[in-house]
Amino acid sequence: MILANSNNWQFFTLLSLCIVVFPKQLKVPILCLFGSFFIYFYSPISFYLYIPFILFVIGLSIRKNLIQLHLWLGAFIAYFLALNYENFDHYNSIQMFPFEVLVLGFYNLIRCYHVFFEMYFQNKTFKVSEILGYLFYPPILFSGPLERIEEWIYYHNNSTPRDWKRAAYLLGRCLFFAILAEVFFTQFTSPNLDIKTAPYTSILLYVYFTGLVIHFRLAAYIDFSRFFSILMGYPFKRPNFNSPYSSKSVAGFWSRWNMSVARFANDYILFGKITTMDKKKVASAIVFNFLVVGICHGLNLSFVLWGGVQAIAVILNFMYLNLKHKHIKLLLWDQKFFSSKIKNVLTLTFLHLTAVLLDVRCFDIFQALLAPFANLLQLNG
Repeated sequence: MILANSNNWQFFTLLSLCIVVFPKQLKVPILCLFGSFFIYFYSPISFYLYIPFILFVIGLSIRKNLIQLHLWLGAFIAYFLALNYENFDHYNSIQMFPFEVLVLGFYNLIRCYHVFFEMYFQNKTFKVSEILGYLFYPPILFSGPLERIEEWIYYHNNSTPRDWKRAAYLLGRCLFFAILAEVFFTQFTSPNLDIKTAPYTSILLYVYFTGLVIHFRLAAYIDFSRFFSILMGYPFKRPNFNSPYSSKSVAGFWSRWNMSVARFANDYILFGKITTMDKKKVASAIVFNFLVVGICHGLNLSFVLWGGVQAIAVILNFMYLNLKHKHIKLLLWDQKFFSSKIKNVLTLTFLHLTAVLLDVRCFDIFQALLAPFANLLQLNG
């Protein structure tokens, strides 16, 4: 995807040159111009959806005590529902939901929410130019990391030496992940594979590599955007990945994978540290978080199931961890029979199996996977 689309490379190279060459006073107008073009080019509908929310947070920055706040929110809900067909139903009808629409339609809207939340509930003040520059910042528009507006403002106002070593590392990792994703996609997860007649080993490979393709593509997108962000003088330094494939639990994986999303969920959905919260509140927040993420892939039952399954797995992880701390015998039993390697294999197996729910043919795939066991049960019966 990244390797095949030369427009992305040309776009961000030109943007980086403009940011470096033109005076600092022109940075925000340049970002707004390029950001608007970028959104409209990838998804005109997302552009029409994004603009009113930006106008709303700008209005809030000008007039903190918006008396008619409920009217604004009602208008945006109506606006969203009016475009629901183009945003979700249309893509479901053609059995595809492009990654770009997920990024532009979900991540960027909740960045508007992040700015709104801090201004309205935490009484923070931002300049109109800062809000515009942050919300139209193309590297974040492209990949979706939810870096804070305060971080963006810091780098915008303070010149920092470019870390060429880190930039080269991110570029190399981006290309490596992108190549792996495309090789795996063409060799193992081709949409031309006939699930009903394919050998069982081919289906197993399809299931395993589907998860890898999804994960490597997203990692490549984020490394790509962070590489160009460094070139532009905005070197967001908080990690977005922390060796997720070495995780020993599903909860551990999601705390290491796309960490900016986990940070956002912690600050704006959980509203605090899990260890200090009521158990029911933690469970409900986790379910809500993953269901929202699943739905934002598209209004499809399989996407909702994917989010629900991830939430249940994370909650069970926390429950098991709590039991181990309370019962020393369970802890010793766990250490004796479940090595770190076994936990890692079980975690990755679960993640790759459930990633199939993001595939349009997921139910056919699961039926094919279960077919030999069903036949075996019939024979024994």
